This record gives sequence, C-alpha cells and structure tokens, in this order.
Amino acid sequence: MSRRILLVPAHPHVGLTAACLGLAHALDERGVDVGYAKPLAQTRHHGGSGHAGELFRLTTPLRPPEPVPAQRVQELLSEGRIDSLMLEMLATCEDVLDQHELVLLEGLAPGEDQALPEHVNVELSRALDAHVLIVGSARGKDPSRLANQLAAMAGSFNGPAGSRVIGAVVNRIEHEDDHGHGLKDPEPLVAPYREALAEKGLRLAAGILVDDELARPRVRDLTHGLGLQVINHGDDTRRIGGVAIAAQSVPGFLPSLVAGRLILVPGDRHEVLLSAALAEMSGTRLAAVVLTADVRPDPQVLELCRPALGCGLPVLFSRAKTFETAAQVLDLDPEIPADDEDRARRVMQIMATAYDETWLAELKALPTRIRITPAHYELATRHALGRGRYTVALAEGSAPAQVAAAVALSEASRVRCVLVASTTDVTRTAAELGLDLPPDVLIVDPQREDKRLVIALRSVRPGLSAAEAGELLRDPLTTALLLLKIQDVDGVVGGELHGSRPLVGLAEEIIGRRSDVMTVSSSHLMMLPDGVVAYADCVVVSEPSGMELACIASQTANAVERVRIPARVAFVAPSRAHADAPRARARVQEAVAMIRDRRPDLIVDGPLPFEAAASVAKARLLTPDSPLQGQATVFVFPDLATGNATYKAVRRSSGAHVIGPILQGLNKPVNAPPRDASVSEVIDTVVATALQASQLG
Repeated sequence: MSRRILLVPAHPHVGLTAACLGLAHALDERGVDVGYAKPLAQTRHHGGSGHAGELFRLTTPLRPPEPVPAQRVQELLSEGRIDSLMLEMLATCEDVLDQHELVLLEGLAPGEDQALPEHVNVELSRALDAHVLIVGSARGKDPSRLANQLAAMAGSFNGPAGSRVIGAVVNRIEHEDDHGHGLKDPEPLVAPYREALAEKGLRLAAGILVDDELARPRVRDLTHGLGLQVINHGDDTRRIGGVAIAAQSVPGFLPSLVAGRLILVPGDRHEVLLSAALAEMSGTRLAAVVLTADVRPDPQVLELCRPALGCGLPVLFSRAKTFETAAQVLDLDPEIPADDEDRARRVMQIMATAYDETWLAELKALPTRIRITPAHYELATRHALGRGRYTVALAEGSAPAQVAAAVALSEASRVRCVLVASTTDVTRTAAELGLDLPPDVLIVDPQREDKRLVIALRSVRPGLSAAEAGELLRDPLTTALLLLKIQDVDGVVGGELHGSRPLVGLAEEIIGRRSDVMTVSSSHLMMLPDGVVAYADCVVVSEPSGMELACIASQTANAVERVRIPARVAFVAPSRAHADAPRARARVQEAVAMIRDRRPDLIVDGPLPFEAAASVAKARLLTPDSPLQGQATVFVFPDLATGNATYKAVRRSSGAHVIGPILQGLNKPVNAPPRDASVSEVIDTVVATALQASQLG
C-alpha cells in the first residue's frame, strides 16, 4: 500500500505546485518510486482545471490523472455533499495510489472563488488517510507569526495516530540578495524559521529563499493573463525582470531602458516608443513595450520602428490607463504557466535542493495505510458490485422503507430488488410514498403457490404435507429464503419485524451454515471519519466460547479484507463489571492463542482495554508492547452485552455512520436491517448483502 503525503497551503500564493514539483524531484533522485495527483481542480489557472498536472507532465515522466473539475467541486460543496466529493476524488486517484510506493497529493489552494478550502483539505487528508505537509510563505511575516499560523492550522489535521502533520515548507524567505539560490549560505536566513516552528512542535522540511529570477513571467504570459492586444509579436518568450512607467521626458527616462524591463507608456508618447526601438537596435533586449490609455501609435512612427520590431521587440496594446495597467501587471497570477518548461524545471530543481536530507530519508519509514476510509470502502463496494448485477429479496416488501429503498437502488443501477409481499400492498405503499415502481423492481406474492418453493421447502423439512407447506410459505421471510435457496435471488434482507435471532435460526435451517465455521455471528462496520473498523459480535452470540470467539474473529477478518481493509484484530477485555470477568478473560485468552496458531497471517492481540485497542495514545500508555499499537481494524468483544454497549457508545459519541448488523457464516448472504430502519439503513443492508454475494461468487 502506498504512503500518501498531502501538501496543503496555509494561505494564498505559497507556491504549492512548486513545492510538490521540488519534493517529487528530490524523492526521485533518491530512488523513491513517487507518484503525484492533484485530486481537486482549482478555478483560477491559465492552464485550466489540470494546470498542476500539466506542469508535472511537462517536467517529469509522471502522468497524473485529471482532477475532479472545479465546477463539480463547487457544485458538491454548495450542496453539502462532501462525502460524494471525496468518493469522486478517490475514483480519479485510484490508479496512481495503487501504482507507487509514495504518492504526493496537492491540496486545494484558498481563493475568493473556491469555497472552504481548509475544510476540504482536512477532509482530503481523512479520505486519503494521508500524512500532511503544510506549505507557507514567509513574505511579510516574521518567523514567530508564521509559526503561530502554521501551528494553528496543524491542529486541524489529526488522525487515529495523532497529528497527521509531518512537517512544514516555508517558501519565499525574504533577503537583500535578488538571487537567493546564489547565496553561499542561506542557513542564517532559514534558521529563525526552523527554531520558531520547533517551538510549536513543527519540523521544517524545507526553507526556500525568494528568487526573483524564478518569478519572471514571459511576455506571452502577460499578454494572455491581461488579455492585451498584440501590435508586434516579436520574441514573446522574453522574461519580464521589472516594470518602468514612462512618466518623465526621454532624457530622464533613459536609465530605465535596460534589458528585461517592461515599459508602460501612453500610446501617444511616440518619443518613448522610438527611444525603446533605438535601445533595442543598440543591443538592449527590453522585455516589451505596452502602449496604454486606449491610444494606438501613429502608423508612421511604427514604420520608423520597423527594424527594432524585426529584431524581436514585442509591442502590446492596453485600453486601460497607464497606472491601472501597471496594477494589473503587478497582480499577474504568479503560478508557472503549463507550457513554461524552462521556468518549471528551474523551480523544481531549486525547490528540490532546499528539502532537508534527514527529513527526506525519514519519509521512507512513514507507516503505510492501516485503515481504509469510508470513501475507500464506498469505492471498493462500487467496484465489487460493478462486476455483475445482483438481486436481493426484501422479506418485508410492502414496508415503506423497503419500497423506497428498492426504487432508489433501481434508479442508481446498483442492485435489483425483489419485494416479497402482496402486490396490492406494495402498490398501495408506493402510491402513498408518491413513487413509481421501476420495471426491474419485481414483486413476489407469498400468497401465490410456487411449486418450486414447495419442493425446496420439503427438501428442508421432509414429510410436510402440501397444506402445511403452503401455510409456511405465506411467511414472507420463509419465501424469501427459499428464493435464495433455489438461486432466484443472490441474497435476502429480512424485515425489521423478525429481529436477528429468529432470522438466524430460520436461515441456518433453509440456507445452511458454512462447513468451515462453528457459529453464525454478526459484525457492524463503523464508518469513523478516519477509517472503517468492524465490531463483532454485537447481536447474535451472547456468551461465545473461546473457540467461537476465534471463529468470529477469523470470519470478521476475512470480511474486512474482502473490501481491502487490512485486518488487525483486537480482542477486547471484559469489563470489570462483568458477572464472571476472570472466566470471560480466560475465554478471550484461549481465543487469542487459537487464532494466532490458526491464522499466523493476522496481527492479533488481547485481551486489551477497548481504549488501548482503539487509540494510539492510550495504547502507548496502557499496552506499549502490543503489536496493534492502537491501530486495530477488527474489534472482537467477549460477550454480547459488552459489544452492544460499546457499539452504541461509540456511535453516539462519534456520530459515525454504521452499516450492520451483517451476518457471517451462512452459505449465502442473509441480513436484517436495524429495527425501525430508515430508507438509508435499508439501502446499506441491501448493498452489504449484494457485496457479500459478489465475494462468495
């Protein structure tokens, strides 16, 4: 699994893409297999939505994916659909995340036209489970002020293992030398920022001095950026090294006619244009002349300037007044244009040399992902369901939540539903909800005799008379399970009226338990902000034996691994209030020994206090030698009461979205939604059932 570093800006114009380019180059030179992506597009760039990616394609062998378009980003943010945005983001980055040892991800930069970038960057760090590198600019800020600002921002980026922030880049450190990379020893200028950051618990990864040479745009960038008209193209690759406004007469203005200077002058100041032309003819390569105030030069004067124009002097035209044009020039977007390879390569190389060697070396030791985030889980689910169309029977098919869920799933083209209920009842419910039943939502009326189901039922209960079988088949849950047995459907979702325990008994009888498990159990998937974890068993097995606990752990580990969650199993210790805590603890110890013997591939520990299993900080305090180190993804509880109480407490305190209970150990997928389930909870249960069907083949 890849290591991920998300680079986020502390404020506007920090040189975020340049910091990414430099870090990618530095890592590549040290033999690290590095990838890059900018997951979300900005709205302001000369190169469009994929501007940063174009720079990487221009200067490196990398081929970053296209980001989620800026318009789509704004649309989803305005609708409050941050989860959908994170899912689309992961879908665009999926390949690059899988292909490289370490992936750099460029966050969203703040701006007037981009909503809530800091909030979005926090969500990006969670969805990607990424380490964070903060990039700030020292321009106009003393070390103490900048350190305070970066430290305040760092507090937003906390994950399961504490702060995600692994360092800070301080760009544009000011000095008197106009060519910062030429200083023999920049350390005296960088050191105050390093010390100020250290006082705030932050590490300086790179300190970069201001280098005006690297900020020089080309004349063509000015033309495109300000929408200027071209009187003479000339050599529009010339770089602008300064701006001079021709306010004096020619003798007083002559010292301003130096190489690289951009001359701004009203269009009727012909003597200045002629002077610039003479300077060009004498070998002084001005950047360009911009004629302002909506006054075009006299054609005869232009003809006198023809030799200079032929030597490459660009002449541009602005309708704005001179000082207004000057303000626009100074406000030109400082980002590197996507076609400026020379400037991009120089920036990349200088930024790369600024990164601290020790810090770079330590990046190889960054921990890889241990958990997957809710967005990763949703993406894995979509991929699994995308390989086929799965049909799930809903055993309480006339219940409003189940009818609404079936319609919603049909519209999303994810799962086809069979509603097991009276056709009249389903039709009435749909009408009351104002819904039209799509053609692919089927209805199976348990009142109608189906000889195939009678035969299937008699195979389970030999000796049943036809009348007895017909009576049993009037039960929608029995009918749904028999549909699964004869393979008319791929899974069953039992109605909330049945509860999980009666469902398990009937499902075991009709569908059967897998031969390699000794008990049917359940798990809940907790969609915590920083990762998806599984709790087992909180519903089915009241007082599991040591062997049953080991079986539950193995089943749950297999289930999470199928959705790409690395299984790290924590057996939770019984509470001190348990009626027979020593005996319960002995059962847990037996289970731990058993699963370590049978599943040496799993990282397992226990019995552990729940806090130590779930929190890195508590793990270091309470169980410093545990191989889990507070990074468990599967929590196995010693009894139903402990599991149920913990699950409810965590859900209540975290506000986490929960999927489950999900039954495990049956030959085919059968599940029950929570009691009084909402439409979304029914949808979650149906999708989880279809996912099990895809995994069981």
